[in-house]
Order: sequence, then structure tokens, then C-alpha cells
Amino acid sequence: DMQVPAYWSETQPAPTRHAPQLGEHSREVLSELGYSADKIQALKSAIESHGGKEKTLDRLNKKLTKAGFCC
Repeated sequence: DMQVPAYWSETQPAPTRHAPQLGEHSREVLSELGYSADKIQALKSAIESHGGKEKTLDRLNKKLTKAGFCC
């Protein structure tokens, strides 16, 4: 049972929604950061082409840079 990290004199507030799943809001966040739908799809495709896993962060970084995601 998740508790609110504070003490309340009366009733504690209850969670109003579930915690987000990994990647649940990725498209919305990337869109708000200014990434186009095409770039977001390119990122999704780059990740999915490796079964959602990448052996090394360096290899994934190179692929994302090539797809236009520059850090």
C-alpha cells in the first residue's frame, strides 16, 4: 500500500490515478519538447528494431544521432 510521504491530522489523500508504465507518456513528452511525429516514429523504430533492447548505450546513441536525435 502506497502512503503519502507526509503526516496528516485527518484523512490522508488517496492516489487519484495509477503510476505511469515505462514509456506510457513518451510520445507526449517528446512532442512537447518539439520533436516531430516523424522523429518520434524514427526513435520508436530504432528501439523496436533491437527488440526494445540495445546491447550498449553507445550503439543506441549513434543510431539516435543518425536519426536526428542529437545530444
